[in-house]
Amino acid sequence: MEEEKQVVNEAPKKSDEGFLKRYDTVFAFLGLEVIALMLFGLGGATGQTIVKVLSVALGLLAYPFVKAEYGKETIKKNAIRLIPLWVFFLVIGFSAFWVDVYSSTFSAIVLNLMEALGLFGMFLLGFTLKCIKALKRDIILLVILGSLALYVLVVGIYAFARYGFFYQSLYAGRVYYYDGVLFPIDSETKILNGFAFMEASSHFGLLPAFLLASSGVGLFAIHPKKDTKRFLILLGFAFIGLAVLAFTPALFPLILLAIVYLFAFVVFLFIKFSGKGKMDLIGKILFLTLVGLCALGVFVLFLEAGAGVLSKMVPALSGRLSAGKLGEVVDSIRRTMFNSPDPLASFNLKTFLFGYSRGAFSSVFEFNILSENGIVAFGLLIYLFIFFAYSLHRFLKDDKEDFGGKLVLFALILAYVAYLSFFADELPLRHQSQDVSLFTTRGHLFFALFFLLGLTYQPKEKALNATPAEGAEHE
Repeated sequence: MEEEKQVVNEAPKKSDEGFLKRYDTVFAFLGLEVIALMLFGLGGATGQTIVKVLSVALGLLAYPFVKAEYGKETIKKNAIRLIPLWVFFLVIGFSAFWVDVYSSTFSAIVLNLMEALGLFGMFLLGFTLKCIKALKRDIILLVILGSLALYVLVVGIYAFARYGFFYQSLYAGRVYYYDGVLFPIDSETKILNGFAFMEASSHFGLLPAFLLASSGVGLFAIHPKKDTKRFLILLGFAFIGLAVLAFTPALFPLILLAIVYLFAFVVFLFIKFSGKGKMDLIGKILFLTLVGLCALGVFVLFLEAGAGVLSKMVPALSGRLSAGKLGEVVDSIRRTMFNSPDPLASFNLKTFLFGYSRGAFSSVFEFNILSENGIVAFGLLIYLFIFFAYSLHRFLKDDKEDFGGKLVLFALILAYVAYLSFFADELPLRHQSQDVSLFTTRGHLFFALFFLLGLTYQPKEKALNATPAEGAEHE
């Protein structure tokens, strides 16, 4: 208790106070600019590299804001607690696949290090911005949703001008030829890559619209009469994303969007009534059950990929396990384990640990991370899913900002993970040579995800400026 009191009563030095008062608006403005550019994907691969460098610089230079909010002891404890995240960033940056992509060793080291630092910078920037008192949470949300809305509007208008409304239904089964290659019309859309419009798979191109549409989850906690302005603004953003999905129309993403809303509503009810009766216990049981089922499913898939156990036990499933999404996943695991699609090949420790250098892509991004980066990255990813699920629970319960805004941030994170778990596309470009910057772990929205995780990360220790009631931990 003595140590806790000492941390809570710690006060910033005078030199830090001067820095905080002098530069709070400067760092707030620059931070918002960085995340807006990242979300819009401006400048392509080169532009995004510059943005990543800026995020690292801003996150480190704004350290006094974090120190003033939480103190050195809390920062040190949470830096240690987040070691798996830092290792994940390094493993994602350096793997057999990504080292093999570049022609020279020097280029591989520099560019992969830049990616790892960029992930660190975006997470740090998100956490830093929540510590700047001059920056209101609504402003951050406005920049996030406004950037997404601008991108979705620009690309959506262009796509409908070229294809027409409801083109995925009108042109279902119809194709065209480009350089002698056949392309189905109903499986593509337009994207903005850098400063040029390009054709890409619809699953890849519709992700920003899906995220924007999911922001409407925040409406659950905003009263339309008492807070009409905020309600209408959020409704407008969500409508833009939903309209693009509906006028395409993207049937399966729309179904997934409905599931995201339903799941978020259940979470909203649990948080709203948490601490009352058995709601907390029920929530923990459901969460642990979900984690257990997912772990069992992954274990069975590894057994199938390694020895065909499930196909031998239930022959009727062999067809399903070799086709569709399950077939893609099993193939990704198999190539990572054996460095070959042949299940009779010998186990390869190098590819299992560090990834399959030629890639074995599926529409499930978790297993793309496995195939590109190896079992270490995959294990860390599973751990981070659980870690940040707990962190988000604490954020929704303990953070003192408006609950509607918190639900929006939660929905964006949930929607990203849900969408990429079903509709990931590692090679989305249709007519141009494949651009590795568009892969799952190199895309601008992947970096934006870690900004959101930093923004919602809830340290266990008390903030320095919290009252005892406000800073109390909820275990």
